[in-house]
This record gives sequence, C-alpha cells and structure tokens, in this order.
Amino acid sequence: MPVLAQKASNSSSFSLDAQVRPRTEMRGGYRTPLLEGQHAAVLTDQRTRLGVRYADTGFELRVNFQDVRVWGASPTMTTGGMEPSSGQVNLGLVEAWASVNLGQSWKLTAGRQIISLDNERYFGTVGWAQTGRVHDALMLRKSDDSSPWKWTLGGSYGQQQAVLIDQPFALPGAYKALALAHGAYEPQDGVSRISGLLTSVQRTASPHRFEHTAGLTYSKKAPWSLVLEGYVQSAGAGAGTGYLLAGSLSTKTGRHQWTIGTDWLSGDQENTVAFSPSFGTNHRYYGLMDYFYAGSGHGSVGLMDHFVKWASTFGDGNTAKHSLTAHYFVKGDASEMLGWELDWALSKPLHPGVTFSCGASVLDGTGDLLELKGWTEDLVAEGTGIQSWGWIMLSVNPTLFSQSK
Repeated sequence: MPVLAQKASNSSSFSLDAQVRPRTEMRGGYRTPLLEGQHAAVLTDQRTRLGVRYADTGFELRVNFQDVRVWGASPTMTTGGMEPSSGQVNLGLVEAWASVNLGQSWKLTAGRQIISLDNERYFGTVGWAQTGRVHDALMLRKSDDSSPWKWTLGGSYGQQQAVLIDQPFALPGAYKALALAHGAYEPQDGVSRISGLLTSVQRTASPHRFEHTAGLTYSKKAPWSLVLEGYVQSAGAGAGTGYLLAGSLSTKTGRHQWTIGTDWLSGDQENTVAFSPSFGTNHRYYGLMDYFYAGSGHGSVGLMDHFVKWASTFGDGNTAKHSLTAHYFVKGDASEMLGWELDWALSKPLHPGVTFSCGASVLDGTGDLLELKGWTEDLVAEGTGIQSWGWIMLSVNPTLFSQSK
C-alpha cells in the first residue's frame, strides 16, 4: 500500500522540442579586416536541434541533438551513404544530462550541459554561435525559493579518448580539469543581487597550465540600474595577475532604455598579465563584429571598451526590440586607440516560437588594430578602413509535443 500511494502522488512530464535557425551574413570585415583586393563573403549557416526532456519528482533528464552546417558545404547527393568531410561541425550532442533530486533543495546534474553563471563573463551559453558552448561536468546546485541564497559546486576531469594510462591533454578549446564554486545572494524584493565565483581550470596535463579566477558581481535595479563586476586571474605563484573590471549604469523612460559603461581587461604589462574570459559569452560585450575575445584574437594587450547603448521596444505589446550601441576601443594599458564600432540589431516575434532578427555593424580600426591581427607593416600604415557586417536570422523554436500526468 505505501508503494501504491507513492506512485499515485508522483507527477511526471515529457516534452519534445525543436529548433531550426538559419542565419545569412555579409562579412565585409567580420572578425578580421578586409584588405584591398579582398571581397566580402556571403554565407548562410544553420543550427538544427531536436531535444527531449523527461521530469519526475525525483529526477530530470535532457537529451538534445544538434546539427550545424554551412549551406553548400555538403553535396546535394551522397554516394555510398558517406558524406565527405567539409571541416564543419555536423551532427552531435549539445546536451545529454541527468539531474537527481537529493533533498533539501539540492540537485546533482551529471553529463553534457550548459554552464551559465551571473552575466556570463566567465561561464556562458555563447548562444550567438550556432554550436553554442557546453561542458562535460558534474554540478551540485542548491536553490530554495524560501531562501535568498543559491549555491553551485562543480567539477570535471577529462581525457581526449578512452586511454589505458594517463595521457597529455592538448585539445584546443577544452580543458583537462575544472573546479568551481559559486554563491549568490538575492533578496526577495528583487532589487539587488550579489554573487561570487571561484574557479580553477587545468588546460593541459603536461606541462601543467592552470588558470585560477575569482570574481564578484553586484547589480541593483531601481531607480537606476547599476552593474559592477570585478575578476582577478592568475596562472599560479609568481605568474602575475590579470583583472577584469566592468561597470554600467542605465535608466529607462517609457519604451526607451539608455546605458553607459566601461569594460577594462588587463593585458601583459610589467605587473599584470592578460585576463582571459575563457568560457564567457564575449560576443555580447566587446562589439558584435567579434574583433576581441569572441573567436578572434588580438594578442595579449588587453582591452578598454567604453560604450553607450540605446534600446527600445515597439509594435503590438512592445514585443519587438531594437538597439544601437557605440563602442570606443583602447589597448588595456590605455596607450593606443584601437578603433570604434557601431552595432544595430532588431528582433521581432512573428508567431509564438518564431522570431525574425537582423543587424548591421561598422568598424573603423587603427593601424595598431591591424597589426594586432597579424598583418604586415606596409598594410598597417593604411589602417583598416571602414569594415562592415550585416546579418538576418530566422529562429523557429516549436514545442512539438508536451504531456504531463
């Protein structure tokens, strides 16, 4: 009888969801300057996802398949069931995790999962990239609606393949080991929030390369919105210290919001080293043309990014949004200007689960920026000139099936 009563009280849910997200871009200087004699590239890449989620009172699991490809990179017809390698990411798993309820508001999640903390300065989803960013990790989380405190502990230890003895680890974009601890205090009034992060990453097994990072984030919503962030980073004793300092202030009047702020990331100097926002959503912060940190290197000189942003809603129910952001880039030691960038973006829901978005950006870089991108001295004197980038994207995110009992 107790077993039957327990089964009757259980509730479960199952859902099947999908995403189709093609994006067309005109790259006339995206990520790196377009020089004389070079022509802008036009391409379309597409993310396709199909995911299932099952949740019961005691556990939850998620499996999400993903295909990412560039239009035209695969033939219209394959021979012998084999598709030639095109150097692009195709079918794979973007999520494959199980979460178990341990009681007292604690949950243990194991598997391939997204790690998103605070404002995604160091751990983020990187949602703009068609592949996104995921981690193979074990995460222990505590979140209770009756308490303002939320806690996260996590870790991972990886190998490049199923080895019999420990091997050196040198997979680009990955890590050998990860440990993190995160805590956040969020009062029920929802006005302010403060959080802290401690994390250590081992990049390679031999030689050892560690990256220890600690950070604090504070935000306050009313009457002005204030965000302050500070991170320090070191590779170990005697290796020097890097830092990230960021602050922004915004106000809203009607449909319009105005924001002003500065991001300051250290570079290699006499007493500091370059800060690395390793797993952050950098596309969100340092200009949408991704000249800095987001998949495009600029050496180890750091960055100062002063910005002003205007955002507004419009249309029925104020569901459509557009924004205009101006950036002014300087080297991390404030010695040289690197250029300026102007980003415009728009998004508009067309139907439930369907969103159209587009954007355009221009960037004017200096000779110092061109040199950081690795171009020769005779080209540096010309500067980069005005670089441009435009894009349109359709995102269809239906829930194909959902059932609860």
